[in-house]
Amino acid sequence: MKSGKKIVVAKMVDRPQKGDVSVPQFLSTGRSLFFTSPEFDEADLFVVDLVPADLTFSEDDLDKIDTPPTKEKPVVDVKVYEPNLNQRLRRLTTKGCAGAAPGPDGKSIYAVTDAGLQLINAATGSASTVLPAGAGVAIQDLQFANGKLYVINNGAMASVTAGAPGLTPISFSAQYTVDVKAEENALFNEIWWAMGNLYYDPGMNHKDWNAMREKYSKIVPYAYDRADFYRMMGEMMEELDSSHLGANAPITDFPGTNTESTAFLGIQSNRIKINAK
Repeated sequence: MKSGKKIVVAKMVDRPQKGDVSVPQFLSTGRSLFFTSPEFDEADLFVVDLVPADLTFSEDDLDKIDTPPTKEKPVVDVKVYEPNLNQRLRRLTTKGCAGAAPGPDGKSIYAVTDAGLQLINAATGSASTVLPAGAGVAIQDLQFANGKLYVINNGAMASVTAGAPGLTPISFSAQYTVDVKAEENALFNEIWWAMGNLYYDPGMNHKDWNAMREKYSKIVPYAYDRADFYRMMGEMMEELDSSHLGANAPITDFPGTNTESTAFLGIQSNRIKINAK
């Protein structure tokens, strides 16, 4: 990052029908990267050594061997030894990996496999089972921080401490407030923008789409509920006198139920100019 130089550490096969390559993570030593990738039949765990496994020490390093350790967390200096880097990619699982997180010692990786939650040695690939599959263990997500592994298990938060048996439930409560009217105003602007940019006819079927925005922006604040709001949006679309247009309220208005659609990126493009190139 200091030099801005780009280095390709691994070339993986793009198989979108099987899933995506996960975001790479560093081991705490900074010497290796690990990630999951559907390189073969299903997503597996891979690790690439940024520097070769054989260790070399400078004279300064040797002078510091007898120095008592400090309590301060040392700054990890990530270095990449480029020669033969492509040969240092290794596959650590062969029967799938649903998620991974750094282990507690900088040499191992927590992995969710068909055997359960395992701790895999990044150098040898040997695995020990921390939590066997079944018996209430169904981990959907995991993250290592402050010496503990935090997981989402069967939809509930829990932690795993190295050497301690089982999962420790984490209880919490949270509240949030939603300004429904402000949210509907934002939805209105997004719907108006989407229709103006994605409608098949750039001329909006000879309708003044800006005038439509002015008209409906005045009545949106009076929507009785979310279903009423979407009926207003349907009426706005009907102003285009075009078939197969309408708007329906989602099945649920509550976030966190895995029914929300992916939002727009927030970049407005001019498709007419793009298509003309």
